[in-house]
Amino acid sequence: MNTYKSLPCILWVLLLSLVGLGQIPTPSHAAEEKTFVLTDKMCEELSRAAREESRRLGVDISFAVADASGTLCYFQRQGNALPISVQLVPGKAYTAAKLRMPTEKLTREVEPGGSLFGINSVDRRIVVIAGGFPLMVNGRSVGAIGVGGGTAKEDSTIGRHVVSVFEAMVRR
Repeated sequence: MNTYKSLPCILWVLLLSLVGLGQIPTPSHAAEEKTFVLTDKMCEELSRAAREESRRLGVDISFAVADASGTLCYFQRQGNALPISVQLVPGKAYTAAKLRMPTEKLTREVEPGGSLFGINSVDRRIVVIAGGFPLMVNGRSVGAIGVGGGTAKEDSTIGRHVVSVFEAMVRR
Protein backbone atom coordinates (compact mmCIF):
# COMPACT_ATOMS: atom_id res chain seq x y z
CA MET A 1 0.00 0.00 0.00
CA ASN A 2 1.32 3.46 -0.95
CA THR A 3 0.43 5.65 2.05
CA TYR A 4 2.56 8.54 0.84
CA LYS A 5 0.06 9.20 -1.98
CA SER A 6 -2.80 9.64 0.46
CA LEU A 7 -0.78 11.88 2.81
CA PRO A 8 -1.60 15.12 0.92
CA CYS A 9 -5.31 14.32 1.17
CA ILE A 10 -5.02 13.72 4.91
CA LEU A 11 -3.16 17.02 5.36
CA TRP A 12 -5.85 18.91 3.42
CA VAL A 13 -8.62 17.39 5.53
CA LEU A 14 -6.72 18.30 8.70
CA LEU A 15 -6.08 21.85 7.47
CA LEU A 16 -9.71 22.39 6.46
CA SER A 17 -10.94 21.11 9.80
CA LEU A 18 -8.62 23.52 11.66
CA VAL A 19 -9.87 26.43 9.54
CA GLY A 20 -13.44 25.38 10.28
CA LEU A 21 -12.71 25.31 14.01
CA GLY A 22 -11.22 28.79 13.84
CA GLN A 23 -7.73 27.61 14.74
CA ILE A 24 -6.14 29.07 11.59
CA PRO A 25 -7.12 32.64 10.75
CA THR A 26 -8.50 33.28 7.31
CA PRO A 27 -7.99 36.60 5.50
CA SER A 28 -10.63 39.18 6.26
CA HIS A 29 -11.50 41.34 3.29
CA ALA A 30 -12.95 43.96 5.64
CA ALA A 31 -9.59 44.31 7.39
CA GLU A 32 -7.60 44.63 4.17
CA GLU A 33 -6.25 48.09 3.50
CA LYS A 34 -4.81 49.23 0.22
CA THR A 35 -1.16 50.19 0.35
CA PHE A 36 -0.64 53.71 -0.93
CA VAL A 37 2.38 54.27 -3.13
CA LEU A 38 3.79 57.63 -4.17
CA THR A 39 4.22 57.21 -7.92
CA ASP A 40 6.70 59.04 -10.13
CA LYS A 41 3.77 60.85 -11.73
CA MET A 42 2.55 62.04 -8.31
CA CYS A 43 6.04 63.23 -7.34
CA GLU A 44 6.31 65.18 -10.59
CA GLU A 45 2.88 66.73 -10.04
CA LEU A 46 3.85 67.76 -6.51
CA SER A 47 7.11 69.20 -7.79
CA ARG A 48 5.20 71.18 -10.43
CA ALA A 49 2.92 72.59 -7.69
CA ALA A 50 5.97 73.58 -5.62
CA ARG A 51 7.64 75.21 -8.62
CA GLU A 52 4.51 77.21 -9.52
CA GLU A 53 4.07 78.45 -5.93
CA SER A 54 7.76 79.32 -5.63
CA ARG A 55 7.57 81.35 -8.85
CA ARG A 56 4.51 83.14 -7.51
CA LEU A 57 6.58 84.06 -4.44
CA GLY A 58 9.67 84.90 -6.54
CA VAL A 59 12.06 82.42 -4.94
CA ASP A 60 14.07 79.49 -6.35
CA ILE A 61 13.78 76.35 -4.25
CA SER A 62 14.85 72.76 -3.93
CA PHE A 63 12.09 70.20 -3.53
CA ALA A 64 12.13 66.60 -2.28
CA VAL A 65 9.67 63.76 -1.76
CA ALA A 66 10.37 60.86 0.59
CA ASP A 67 8.38 57.69 1.17
CA ALA A 68 6.93 56.79 4.58
CA SER A 69 10.29 55.44 5.77
CA GLY A 70 12.04 58.69 4.86
CA THR A 71 13.81 57.27 1.80
CA LEU A 72 14.24 59.88 -0.93
CA CYS A 73 11.96 59.28 -3.95
CA TYR A 74 12.36 62.56 -5.81
CA PHE A 75 14.59 65.64 -5.73
CA GLN A 76 14.87 68.78 -7.84
CA ARG A 77 16.86 71.99 -7.43
CA GLN A 78 15.56 75.01 -9.31
CA GLY A 79 17.75 77.64 -10.89
CA ASN A 80 19.50 79.66 -8.21
CA ALA A 81 18.25 77.84 -5.10
CA LEU A 82 20.69 78.01 -2.21
CA PRO A 83 23.41 75.34 -2.59
CA ILE A 84 22.88 74.19 1.02
CA SER A 85 19.30 73.28 0.12
CA VAL A 86 20.68 70.18 -1.62
CA GLN A 87 21.47 68.78 1.86
CA LEU A 88 18.70 70.40 3.89
CA VAL A 89 15.66 69.66 1.73
CA PRO A 90 15.96 65.84 1.62
CA GLY A 91 16.58 66.04 5.37
CA LYS A 92 13.39 68.01 5.87
CA ALA A 93 11.41 65.36 3.97
CA TYR A 94 13.16 62.58 5.93
CA THR A 95 12.38 64.27 9.25
CA ALA A 96 8.71 64.92 8.43
CA ALA A 97 8.31 61.29 7.31
CA LYS A 98 10.03 59.80 10.36
CA LEU A 99 8.29 62.01 12.91
CA ARG A 100 5.00 62.41 10.99
CA MET A 101 4.85 66.10 11.72
CA PRO A 102 5.83 69.37 10.04
CA THR A 103 9.43 70.30 10.77
CA GLU A 104 8.42 73.85 11.78
CA LYS A 105 6.76 72.33 14.87
CA LEU A 106 10.02 70.70 15.96
CA THR A 107 11.89 73.88 16.85
CA ARG A 108 10.32 74.12 20.31
CA GLU A 109 10.28 70.35 20.84
CA VAL A 110 14.05 69.90 20.40
CA GLU A 111 15.03 72.69 22.80
CA PRO A 112 16.17 71.74 26.32
CA GLY A 113 13.06 70.68 28.20
CA GLY A 114 11.18 69.87 24.98
CA SER A 115 9.62 66.46 24.42
CA LEU A 116 12.12 65.63 21.64
CA PHE A 117 15.21 67.21 23.16
CA GLY A 118 18.31 65.43 21.83
CA ILE A 119 16.61 63.61 18.96
CA ASN A 120 18.84 65.28 16.39
CA SER A 121 21.90 63.96 18.23
CA VAL A 122 20.55 60.39 17.96
CA ASP A 123 19.81 60.67 14.23
CA ARG A 124 21.97 63.25 12.49
CA ARG A 125 19.65 63.27 9.44
CA ILE A 126 16.95 65.02 11.48
CA VAL A 127 16.48 68.61 10.29
CA VAL A 128 14.61 71.03 12.54
CA ILE A 129 14.09 73.82 10.04
CA ALA A 130 10.71 74.78 8.56
CA GLY A 131 9.80 73.26 5.20
CA GLY A 132 9.17 69.55 5.86
CA PHE A 133 5.60 68.22 5.78
CA PRO A 134 4.19 64.71 6.14
CA LEU A 135 1.81 63.38 3.48
CA MET A 136 -1.16 61.65 5.07
CA VAL A 137 -3.84 59.35 3.62
CA ASN A 138 -6.69 58.25 5.88
CA GLY A 139 -4.72 59.31 8.96
CA ARG A 140 -1.64 57.31 7.95
CA SER A 141 1.70 58.69 6.84
CA VAL A 142 2.56 57.69 3.26
CA GLY A 143 5.55 59.98 2.81
CA ALA A 144 6.68 63.55 3.15
CA ILE A 145 7.93 66.56 1.23
CA GLY A 146 10.77 68.95 1.84
CA VAL A 147 10.99 72.53 0.56
CA GLY A 148 13.92 74.90 0.95
CA GLY A 149 15.57 77.90 -0.55
CA GLY A 150 13.43 80.72 0.72
CA THR A 151 12.73 82.08 4.17
CA ALA A 152 11.07 79.80 6.72
CA LYS A 153 7.76 81.53 5.94
CA GLU A 154 8.19 81.06 2.16
CA ASP A 155 9.22 77.40 2.53
CA SER A 156 6.20 76.75 4.78
CA THR A 157 3.83 78.56 2.41
CA ILE A 158 5.06 76.48 -0.53
CA GLY A 159 4.95 73.30 1.53
CA ARG A 160 1.38 73.87 2.71
CA HIS A 161 0.35 74.55 -0.89
CA VAL A 162 1.94 71.27 -2.04
CA VAL A 163 0.22 69.35 0.77
CA SER A 164 -3.15 70.79 -0.34
CA VAL A 165 -2.40 69.68 -3.93
CA PHE A 166 -1.52 66.21 -2.61
CA GLU A 167 -4.78 66.03 -0.66
CA ALA A 168 -6.74 66.96 -3.78
CA MET A 169 -4.88 64.27 -5.75
CA VAL A 170 -5.81 61.65 -3.15
CA ARG A 171 -9.50 62.65 -3.27
CA ARG A 172 -9.60 62.13 -7.06
